[in-house]
Amino acid sequence: MPPEHSRTQRPVSNGMLIFGLGVAQLIGWGALVHMFSAFIKPIQDEFGWTTTEITGALTLSLFIGDLVAILVGDWIDKRGPHAVMTFGAVLGALLIAAWSQINELWQLYAVAAGMGFAFATTLGNNASTVITANIADYRRSMMLVTFLSGLAQSVMIPLAGFLSAGYGWRNALLIVAFMEFFGSACMSAYVLRGTVGSRQIRRDAPAKRDTGPSPLSRAIRRQSFWTLSFACAIHWYVGSFHSVHILPLAHERGIPVESALMIMAVSGPASVLGRMALYFFDISTSARSTGRIVFPMTVVSLLVLIWSKDAGLWGMIFYSVLMGATNGIVVIVRQTAIAEIFGIVGFGAIAGAITTVAIVPRTASPLANSWLRDLFGSYEPLLWVLTGMMCLSTIAFYIATTDRGPKV
Repeated sequence: MPPEHSRTQRPVSNGMLIFGLGVAQLIGWGALVHMFSAFIKPIQDEFGWTTTEITGALTLSLFIGDLVAILVGDWIDKRGPHAVMTFGAVLGALLIAAWSQINELWQLYAVAAGMGFAFATTLGNNASTVITANIADYRRSMMLVTFLSGLAQSVMIPLAGFLSAGYGWRNALLIVAFMEFFGSACMSAYVLRGTVGSRQIRRDAPAKRDTGPSPLSRAIRRQSFWTLSFACAIHWYVGSFHSVHILPLAHERGIPVESALMIMAVSGPASVLGRMALYFFDISTSARSTGRIVFPMTVVSLLVLIWSKDAGLWGMIFYSVLMGATNGIVVIVRQTAIAEIFGIVGFGAIAGAITTVAIVPRTASPLANSWLRDLFGSYEPLLWVLTGMMCLSTIAFYIATTDRGPKV
């Protein structure tokens, strides 16, 4: 149970906290991560940099974000989220504004490095860390937040493209910076007032201090930490293939670019629909049980992609709907499984550690899959490799969730 004072002395209601977090996450994910792809082409046109040179900046940003995730999670557990998440959103807005003024490649990388820190302090596991420490019904609350944040890719990328086409990419980034400041930073500053971290002392029981080994230290001694980390790392790896390589795969199969865009367009709404199905039909089921269904469904999705080779566009759209729905549910399962297996205390540090453990597969996936595709000569053998990896991920998740030991 979260600290009692977190539910009675906060200046905003649970509903306002959930809504505010959702809006801040939607804008934050769009501004700091997803919109990056919308600015690749105009930056290329102006400076002549290669796609690899530009996307390398995004890889650096995500690497730094994953690297410091454990430190940010531990900070929020001990000191609460208000200061760090508000600061991170303000920093993100300033860096996006700085991005609009770049003229050299090194400047893009410098901005991206800072945006990685802003990402770590505002996004990642942070919304779930806030919810688990401050709202008793954390599972349903996470679903509500992800309803909004899950729309970031579908809403913010087209918006960035529209702004860039109408006002130029530099002015578009300045508009995005204002959105990040007012929609994410100001919203976080307002709704996070009075929220606490999972390791802060209860005001009604000041004698109850968190003594002994930290929750993270206790967690990493358990087999379930490493098997869950492995399961999540592989799922992140496969998910990156869906985000980065599905359009090149469609091109390889002879699907026109204009039609192939539909494959990605249905993924975001399918993710939200998956979460809605979980919210309305599966709320009483544990993350353990739900995960044992949706992890195998990712395997099924990949098999559909393999077997739909001759089905053309509609076969790949069917795959994208399945993958999008399962990915949307896994986001919630991953976070709630951490709380169910290890407990709420220390959630931020444990979730951050799982993210950091997966740093190599999370950040290397686009490059590694490109290398494997070139090695095999086509995407089709790679799809079987990914399917095998997801089978291992499913087994690892099952092993992790058999842990019925005492919560730490």
